[in-house]
Amino acid sequence: MYAFLVLTTPQCYQMVLKTYSGKHESAYDSEKKAFSGLKLNKSVPIVGYLGCYTHEYGEGPDAGKTYNLLLEWGERDLYEAWEDEKNVPPVRAEEIILFWKSLFEIADAIRHIHNLEVRRVKGKSLMFNG
Repeated sequence: MYAFLVLTTPQCYQMVLKTYSGKHESAYDSEKKAFSGLKLNKSVPIVGYLGCYTHEYGEGPDAGKTYNLLLEWGERDLYEAWEDEKNVPPVRAEEIILFWKSLFEIADAIRHIHNLEVRRVKGKSLMFNG
């Protein structure tokens, strides 16, 4: 359905190019709308949306279009962290506190997504509570 490509600029900023083929335009549109509605907030651990574009390729009956999202690079996702064999349950008090702090960061990210405020041009805001 889509492909990932990791891009690195000369300043070593890594980005991901997520590409959808033409027949998956609706999935692309849904994800683009979801990312567009999120404010980039460095204190909330959500991959940032940097932009999007479409690209036409080929000629004749083989011509097609790709739909592309440019996203911030994320080191690992939650499933990878939980699958890591070196990731053992916390034992000492300090480890337990750090574990719960990092888990609450995920809860903060979810709260950020489910309580979205979109500012309008005329000063009124729309609130979306999920």
